[in-house]
Parts: sequence; structure tokens; C-alpha cells
Amino acid sequence: MTWAIMGVEIPIVALVVARMPDATANLAALGAAVSVAWLSETFVVNMAACSLRLAQDRASYRQIRLYAFVLAAASLAINVALVATPALTLILAGPIGMTDDLAALTAEAYVWLTFWPALIGLRRFYQGQVIRHGQTRRIAYGTFIRLAMLCGSAVLFSSLGGVSGAAVGAIALLSGIAAEFVAARLMAGQAIRRTLAAEVDEPPPSFGEFWRFYWPLTVMMALNLAVGAMATAGLAKSKDAVEALAAFPVAHSVNFVMRAIMMSYQETSIALLGYGERNLKPLSRFAIGLGATATAILAFMAFTPLAAWIFEVVMELPAELQGRAQAAFLMLLPYPALTLWYVWSRARLTHRRQTRPIATATVVETLGLALLLWGLTTPAAMDGAAAAGLAMTLSRLIGNAWLERAVRAEFRA
Repeated sequence: MTWAIMGVEIPIVALVVARMPDATANLAALGAAVSVAWLSETFVVNMAACSLRLAQDRASYRQIRLYAFVLAAASLAINVALVATPALTLILAGPIGMTDDLAALTAEAYVWLTFWPALIGLRRFYQGQVIRHGQTRRIAYGTFIRLAMLCGSAVLFSSLGGVSGAAVGAIALLSGIAAEFVAARLMAGQAIRRTLAAEVDEPPPSFGEFWRFYWPLTVMMALNLAVGAMATAGLAKSKDAVEALAAFPVAHSVNFVMRAIMMSYQETSIALLGYGERNLKPLSRFAIGLGATATAILAFMAFTPLAAWIFEVVMELPAELQGRAQAAFLMLLPYPALTLWYVWSRARLTHRRQTRPIATATVVETLGLALLLWGLTTPAAMDGAAAAGLAMTLSRLIGNAWLERAVRAEFRA
């Protein structure tokens, strides 16, 4: 439920921005700002796993909480440096290749996302404690609160006027995250008290032990989060850069609603494999059925007037963006099923405590994405939105093939 609810955030925000003046430029700027915000989560996004596994009693809880606050402060300091100086604008207009006006609009929106990574990291730290003590429904309740605040903020600030569409979207997203952080801290109270009262034999982890546990997760997540920034860079260099930057995030976000449902299968599989590897076959069969169902639903949308209706009526995209969004949506059609395959492979390797192949496969996928983006937008001169969708799909297929080879080798051994 949590992943599914999160999957509709960007479409809701995009819907509001699409109804505001200068929709194309503002959708493009918001998409770029969100990509940078996702990248800024790199150091903190795995705090749920650390809290769940390492914060087991009073001493270890306080130690891991300290590390969480240090990482959150470091992420916040980086963001402050980006928005308090011309650094972000120079990066967007330089290496990324945006026009000066679009880079300035993106930087203006990103000011509102300065606290994004700090709130994400601390929220996930407290959610780890909630998960540790089996209170997972509270995470879904917090996500409902987040979505309600996001919707209210989007409607309020879009009606006030005087704020760009990209800034309205950023304000709404940050408001939702802030509300969920407060909810997570309040709802984690009982779980934290249980942890503080617990007794374990393991001593609190030193920073070196913590970092050895954390850095592989960080590297993998950094590369995964870099996909959005890389797609933005590729779109910025396409022949129809502004239109592609505006259309692709909308198509990607509609696809993400289905893809989000697949993400929780990793934790499900790890938990059920813990009861015995006899569960491999039924879990595999379920994954195949789920992937086939998701692909069939998306294919029905893509090859009937439903997709056109969503982009035109529901999302209210300008006419010049609707065709590009539909093309990108078509290219991304297999992506949720490929993502399910990816998390199923990660779950099997994590169950066997063999995580290095996961990082290697992520590197392979990221390099493949970079090469495909360049090849499809420059020599092939495809429309940017369709090129980004095809590049993401093909690179994930390459990464999955690499990862599956490691899985089969591990289980043969």
C-alpha cells in the first residue's frame, strides 16, 4: 500500500502543474528538480535497513540514531551549498546542458526541496523501528497523511498565484514529506520504547562497523537514484529537449504507479525464503504471474485510447506533449515486469548473503543506460522522451540478465 500510494504523488503534482501557466517549462523544471532531489537521498535512503538490523537496544539505538543525524546533516549541508550558491544552476546549464532559463526555473523550484534528504533519512530511521516491531500498518497510515498534505498544499499554492508551477510542485512534495516525518516519529514511540527496554549480547556498532554495513547499500542506491539524473541529462541533449523534459516525467510517473507495486516483492521474498528454499518455486511462479498481469494491464492502456485519454483529460498535458508522452509510455511498457525480475533476483541473492553481484549488475545497468541514452538521442536522433523510455527498458534488461547469471551460479553452487 505504501509503495502504491507513493506512486501517485508525481502524477498528482504533474496534474496540478499542467493546469498552471507555462505548463511545459514548469513540468520540465519540476521533473529535473525531483531527479536531483532523488539523487540527494543517496546517503540516507537506506537508514530503514540500518535501523531495523542494527538498532536493537538502548546503546545501539542511540548510536545508530547519531549516525542517522550525521548523515542527514551532511545531506542537508550539500543541498544548502547547492541552493545558496550558483552551483546548481551552473551544473544544470553546464554538464546537464539545460537552457539558462530552464536551469534557473529548476534551481528556483529546488530551493523548496533543500530539506528533502534530511527528512527522508530521519523518517526512514524511525520507520525501521516500526518495522522491527511488526507495526507495518503505521507506515501506510503515515503515507496517507503524506498524500493528503501533498494534495492540500498543491491545491492551496496553485490557487494563491505568484508562484511558478515548478515551485508549487516542489512545495507540495516537501509538505507531504514533512508531514510523514512527523507522523513517523509520533507513531514510532511505542516501538522505540520496546527497543530501549531490550537487551542483546551484541555491542553497539562502531562507526567503522556501521560504514562497512552501509556503504555497499549506498553505492547501489546511488547508482539507482542516478538513473533519473542521467535520464534528465540525456533528455536535455535531445533535439526536442524542453518538450522531452516536460513529457517524459509524466509518462514515467504514470508507469511508476504500476512499478511501485512490484517494489515490495523484495522484502516479501526475503521473508518467505527465510522459512526455507522450498518456497523458491511458488515465489517464482507468483512473480511470473504478477509480471504478466502488470504488463497486460499496461499494454491494454497503451494500445487502446485509454492512454491518450489519461494524458489529455486526466493529466491535461498540452497538445504538443501528448504524443511524446504516449511514445515514452509505450517504450516503458515492460519496465514494471523487468523491475519485478530485478527485485526477485536481489531477494534471492540477499537471502544467500551474496550482495556483491547486485552492485556489479547495477554498475552494468547504469553504464548501459548512459550509452543507450547517448546513442538514441545523438546518432539515432530519436525524440527525447521515447529515447529515454527505450534506454531505461533496455538497460534494465541488460542488468537483469547479468544479475540472473549470478543468481543461477549461486544456487548451482
